[in-house]
Order: sequence, then C-alpha cells, then structure tokens
Amino acid sequence: MSSNRTLAAKDTAIRAAKYRGRGVNTEYRVAGIPGLVLVVQRPRQDGLSTKTWRAYYTATSESSRRTTRKLALGRYPAVPLREAMARALEIRTAIDRGVDPVAAERAELARAEADGQTFADLVEHYLADRKAAEEAIQSLDEVERILRRDALPRLGSMHPATITDVDIEGCVDEVAERGSLAMARRLLTHLRTVYNYAIKRSPTMRRRYGLSTNPADLVGRGPSRGQAGKYGREGRRDRSLSDDDIHAFFEALNTCAGDPSTVAILKVLLLTGQRLTEVRCMTAEELRLRSTQPEWELPSTRTKNRLPHLVPLTEPVRDILKAHVGKRKSGPVFVSNSTSDGFVALQTPGQLLNRLQRQGRLKVPRFTPHDLRRTVETGLAALEVPKEIRDRVMNHKDSSIGGVSYNKHDYRRQKREALERWSSHVAALLPP
Repeated sequence: MSSNRTLAAKDTAIRAAKYRGRGVNTEYRVAGIPGLVLVVQRPRQDGLSTKTWRAYYTATSESSRRTTRKLALGRYPAVPLREAMARALEIRTAIDRGVDPVAAERAELARAEADGQTFADLVEHYLADRKAAEEAIQSLDEVERILRRDALPRLGSMHPATITDVDIEGCVDEVAERGSLAMARRLLTHLRTVYNYAIKRSPTMRRRYGLSTNPADLVGRGPSRGQAGKYGREGRRDRSLSDDDIHAFFEALNTCAGDPSTVAILKVLLLTGQRLTEVRCMTAEELRLRSTQPEWELPSTRTKNRLPHLVPLTEPVRDILKAHVGKRKSGPVFVSNSTSDGFVALQTPGQLLNRLQRQGRLKVPRFTPHDLRRTVETGLAALEVPKEIRDRVMNHKDSSIGGVSYNKHDYRRQKREALERWSSHVAALLPP
C-alpha cells in the first residue's frame, strides 16, 4: 500500500479520510498500529461514505497454509479511533502469543452455547440497544410485536449462530401459509435487520453470540435484482383519496365509537400530510398551541430524513391537539393505556380503518394511513401549490447542491399558506 494510503493515528486524519479510486472502497493503514485499516466505502447517492475498521493479520491454518485474515472491528465513529487502536493491539498481542483470533472467537461461541445464549436473548439485546437510540423509538413497538409473535415461538430457543437459512425460511413460510405475504415479507426484513445489526453495527453482540454471517440474507430473494422473490414484493402504492372519499372518511370518524386518540391521529394525518410515526409519537413539548401562529416543531431525531421540521398548524388541527393535550406540558399528545410507552401503537390507526370498512361504515376503496399523506401531496398539487413548497410541507429532502448547501430559508410562511389552502378545501367537503 502506497504512502498516501497511510493515515496518522489522529481523529482529524480519520475524519478527513476520503474514498479514492474506482473500486468498491479505499483502504488506509493507520501509522504505528500494525494491522489496523480504515476502509472508506464508495460514496452513496447522498455523497456520504461509510467508514469501517478492520484488523488484518496473517495466520497459519491447520493445513499449514498461511492466509491473511480480516476482522471487522465496527464502524467509525461508533467505534472511535482509540477503541479501534486498542482492539488492533489486542489482536497483535494475541498473534505474537500464537493465538489466532478467529479460533478464539470460535471458542467463545462454544462458551456462549454452553451458557445457553438463544435467539430470544439476541432479540432482547437488539431491542434494548434500539430502545436506547432515540431514532428507533418511532416504529420499534411494531417490530417487537412481529418478532415476538412470529419468530420467537419457532426460533427463540435456538442459538443464533446455529440458525440456518432453512430455519429462517421455515419460520417465514409459516406466516406466508396464513395467507399474508406482506406480513411474511416484514418478518423476513426484521430477521435480516436483527442479524445485520449484530454483525455490522455491534461488535459486542457479534462476539457475544458468535455471529459471522446472516442466515436470512438470501432467503426469499428473486432470481435477479429487481425481480419478485418467493414472498412477492410490495405493490406500487398510488392510492389517493378523492373529495368524495374525504367526505366519507370524516363522516365515518365522526360517528364511530373508536378510540378518541386514534380517531384524532387519522384526522391530523389528513390535515397535515405528516408521517404516521411522527404524528402518533407527537409530544406536548413539541407544540406551540397558544401562539398567534401555532406550530409543531419536530426535532431531527423524530424525522425520517433526520432533519428538523416545522409544521404550521391550521385552526382545525390546533383545536384537535388542544383537546388532547389539555393542560399537560409534556408526554404523549395521543395517549394509549395499552402500550408500554404510552403512545398509540403503530398498527392501531390502520386497524381502525379496516374495521370501519368491514362494518360498512366507510364505503370507499380500501386505503392505509400512509395513503392520507399521499392524498395531501396530491391535493396540494391540485390547488396549484408549487412543488418546492409541497416538498417543504411534506419534509421531502432536497438533495440538490443548492438545497443542501445554500438554501437555508425555512419557508414558514409559504408552508402555512399551503396548509391553510388545504384545510379550507377539506372543510368545504366535510359533512354539516
């Protein structure tokens, strides 16, 4: 490796390391730390690169062949330089003593098996890690529900490193045989995510459970990229409510006996166009309802694109939120007594819509809570709101150079005007 692919053992040098060349990644050795390598992957479309630590060393196999091994040490900056250096030096010390780290990991796996580590333990560890991360709180209850219901009964008692692709496929097949390919796809996605998280993002979990490969990785894949696999694929989502649908929607909500918090969430979805996870996990601290210009301020930890988002509140939305917040200054706006975190569960709004349609109280073509967001985008376009303003209302990320680096305008006035126009349009459709 040439000298220009060597980095000083300083955080400034690690942060400044860039992808160079035409390959999948660029590797840099860290000066003074034998075997420690920083791998900078080719940038994604957003221009960002993932940086991963590796330790390289040479070992002699049982057949006396010398091979170069590569051990993943985790991603930077989640694994800081200091920790990566310490781990690389540990590996070098082990090699100098005649210990192959791969063999040591296998021994640790054997000890873990003896200690009775199970897939259920891995899931609990994964959920605990995710719950500790603020960005995971929005949809984790649904993930937990699916894993506990559909994965743990079959896989829970097995050691995670002994689970094979056949085991994963059998587990997902059970769900598919119930007639729900969509739920089978979700379960498979969550199983892949649990293993990927442990292997790629948590060195502690990877070592504790002895994981090196993801048994769910190839299960259900299509014959080639882009083609449907064993469990099909998500159909194109293009449902948008018509004006008559909106009338029927509000009429059904106003006369149903559903949970008031769930009813309110569905109304706010149609009046604001925001995402379900953002609305249902709304807190009183995020609201400014007594201002002459009421607003809802979403922090970056609560948005899909990790950017803070300001939502102007129209009078109908403000009235709904005031009724649910009352005099509280903190905590969930839409309270549920049936969940551990106090927020309405992710699946509950969709379940209410399905129940109203089964009962014949909502006589419109089937739709989901996310289709309400699409309805707002479509409605704003019909009201001739420019795309630039619609994107700001919907909090779609502007990936252009000007949008990312130069345009810092908050569009507060334009967003309010757009939502006021939409609110007036919806009000004209509502039943008397």
